[in-house]
Amino acid sequence: MNISLIIAGGVGSRMGQDLPKQFINVYDKPILITFDDGYKDVYTNAYPILKKYNLKSNLYIITDWVGGEVYVNWDDIKALDASNIMEIGSHTRTHKNLGKLNEREVEQELKGSKEILEKNLNKKINTLAYPYGGHNKMVMGIASKYYDFALSTNSGKEISNNLNKYELNRYYIYRGMPIKTFISYVK
Repeated sequence: MNISLIIAGGVGSRMGQDLPKQFINVYDKPILITFDDGYKDVYTNAYPILKKYNLKSNLYIITDWVGGEVYVNWDDIKALDASNIMEIGSHTRTHKNLGKLNEREVEQELKGSKEILEKNLNKKINTLAYPYGGHNKMVMGIASKYYDFALSTNSGKEISNNLNKYELNRYYIYRGMPIKTFISYVK
């Protein structure tokens, strides 16, 4: 991601918790910077850059995968949460495609992850990112019992007066993305 394009372009990064506060009125071009899965390199590589430029972001944690060499541990997660740069959200317990699970399994994934995060962080967790983008009406209904918002992997921008709180769109930004494509997303 080219941070200078975000800053120079008048784009303001926000946290998921800002959605109910009509964050779209704070900046002309608000964005959510999101990181799914809880990889350790978000803490070691992305966080220092985000902190340097005071860019808010969101990290979605798979709670049963916390720790080890590849994923952030609870000390990392607590430090990120305390930074006021990165909001922690749920990415379920085990990263299963929720759209392929039955109601009981979806309930266990969403409720379980939320409870684990809230217990460890001692705060309410408001946002969810669906693993693989997998969701349907049943999943969104269960998500609405536990979360204020949920992010899909549907590609696109959101229009503030027509938000589906449990199917928010995102753009996937990948290493090697042509700069023209990236610019078109943040314009």
